[in-house]
Amino acid sequence: MPISARTVELSSYLTEKLSARVVNDSALVVVERRQDSLKAAEKELFYQMSTLAVSDETASSLGRQFGAEMIVSGNISRLRNVFRLTVRVLHVETAQVQGQWEVENIFGDEDLIKLATPIINATVAFVGNNIREADKDILFENLELALQDYNLTIQLVPDWVIPETDDKYTFIITIRMNRPTAGNALLAGDVTLAFTKNGRSMRQGVRQSISELGIDWFMRRGGEYIRENKSFFQGLTDALIQ
Repeated sequence: MPISARTVELSSYLTEKLSARVVNDSALVVVERRQDSLKAAEKELFYQMSTLAVSDETASSLGRQFGAEMIVSGNISRLRNVFRLTVRVLHVETAQVQGQWEVENIFGDEDLIKLATPIINATVAFVGNNIREADKDILFENLELALQDYNLTIQLVPDWVIPETDDKYTFIITIRMNRPTAGNALLAGDVTLAFTKNGRSMRQGVRQSISELGIDWFMRRGGEYIRENKSFFQGLTDALIQ
């Protein structure tokens, strides 16, 4: 059975590693089924179960369905970047636990953390006055680069894309500009970055004041503020994995 995890990718990775370890240690005999239809059924079932916690009764029932004598199941939980792995061996006929192992304080490297973090689709909303399409492109591009720089598993999508889940995530970029006056040729204003889930704030950035000679330079500075906003994106990472 798959190791249940927050993402299918992490579940598949751990299940394959555990299977290889079992085979290499000769702890159990892993039977390879040859019927294509059975393999397809197992694949679909395991995919559905990879992110769910499964009871001993359910595991035993599935074991009988697939003709297994023993079922190896497990779960990996996460608190920030520290993981805990639990593995159980269950006798199918008696539904008795034959063994259980637990490893705590597993510190995840970058690859493991990526596998454990679901990919989120997020839209981008622009709020403010005098924002041109070219300005939106500059701000959008810097936001994409920031997500890459800080290794966030967030994918920016157009606002017309239908979310795959019930949750809707949105970056909100707010631009406020004051027109230059006769005594001051500078274009002054501020930029703010926020992230919401279903309309509720998950992360609110600090307002950044900007003064420049023209709108092009103003927007360039705004893009730099977004990309270099390390504290915002680090705090967003913590909020997403809780």
